[in-house]
Amino acid sequence: DPRTLRYEVMNPNGLTTRIPSLTTAEFGVSLRWAPGEKAMNMVSQRANIDKDTPIFTLSHRLGIKGLLGGEYNYNRTDLNIFKRFRLSVAGFLDARIAAGGVWNQVPWPLLVIAEANQSFSYRRESFHMLNALEFISDRSVQMNLTWHMKGLFFNRVPLLKKLNLREVLVFNGRYGTLSDQNNPMVTPGLFMIPEGTRPLGNMPYMEVGVGLENIFKLLRIVYFQRITYRD
Repeated sequence: DPRTLRYEVMNPNGLTTRIPSLTTAEFGVSLRWAPGEKAMNMVSQRANIDKDTPIFTLSHRLGIKGLLGGEYNYNRTDLNIFKRFRLSVAGFLDARIAAGGVWNQVPWPLLVIAEANQSFSYRRESFHMLNALEFISDRSVQMNLTWHMKGLFFNRVPLLKKLNLREVLVFNGRYGTLSDQNNPMVTPGLFMIPEGTRPLGNMPYMEVGVGLENIFKLLRIVYFQRITYRD
């Protein structure tokens, strides 16, 4: 079945060898810094009640070959920054910038893969117009912007004002590179990249969304469209 995901390696003779499985074992550490954060302790978690506080999260994962069957040594580092900006009568803007990198030679499933939302529910930090496994890289940076307009325009229209609808605009962008050490087209012996998967080119991937929220005080509907890689 061409839709089945396979792990395959190209041999020097031009034939492919299928790899039945991939096993990893890793340790990870994560540091979170939110200066001035106000939080509320709940039964099973700690909830942030001050959404204006900038939040910095730095994490590192260390893969260890030979531990519990792990097949690869690797290091991956991710940085995530979130901040909410108040815009007075224009609502507020939620901004997230994330960067990540894999520092060793690894097969493509261990690279930085752009997260594609395959469900019907809205997920703020994922890409809604991407296909699964569409873009891979070993260095990447992305930006997610959501502008909650809080009736900036609808409140000026009497009928729409009574419905209490709220406008929302979304921008998602991502740029990444794939080094030669992790590119099977350059370095032999790596897993072949599946059909439909590719590195990003010189242009970032970008998408925009426009929608309504506070529908029945509960629902949000957003229409998304690609800006780049429209093929």
